[in-house]
Amino acid sequence: YTATPLGCPSRSCILTGNYPHNHAVRNDSLSGNCSSPLWQKGPESSAFPVYLNKQKYQTFFAGSYLEQYGTKEAGEFAHVPPGWGIWHALVGGSKYYNYSLSVNGLEEKHGDSYEKDYLRISSRSPEQPFFMMLSPPAPHAPWTAAPQYQKEFSDDKHWLLRQPANPMVSSSVDFLDDVYRKRCSGQS
Repeated sequence: YTATPLGCPSRSCILTGNYPHNHAVRNDSLSGNCSSPLWQKGPESSAFPVYLNKQKYQTFFAGSYLEQYGTKEAGEFAHVPPGWGIWHALVGGSKYYNYSLSVNGLEEKHGDSYEKDYLRISSRSPEQPFFMMLSPPAPHAPWTAAPQYQKEFSDDKHWLLRQPANPMVSSSVDFLDDVYRKRCSGQS
């Protein structure tokens, strides 16, 4: 379930527990309150990581935070939202290679070697509860393979649209309808 299909308002709902009309993030732009100074002073300062931190949780974030995170107007790499003890946030939107992360407020550049470019989790105390939020940037465009893999894929990005219709057989539709009816009525 999601309150809205837009990235920044949806992620803001997850972080605050509020609907968009309450956290005031309207779209993925800075003027739409996406990681804006108003967001940082308001809803972000009372998002759930702040409460976890107060309860002595070790908190770890990795991935795409908010679409405008890391822009000059939003504090660049140095801005680490309150409550996060370990911070690895993607800067500049959805990128799969040649991207930058804010690692605890410092810029870290990554290249196009998938097999060498992975996240290492630093040590943590086993005596404290631990919360990890992984927020992958997928499935946003561009869907461009890393340079070393470009020859492996066709330039034809619309091949799926030309495939013949292949609907499910009636027995599968009936089975799935029954499963979902039982879920809705609490019969699982």
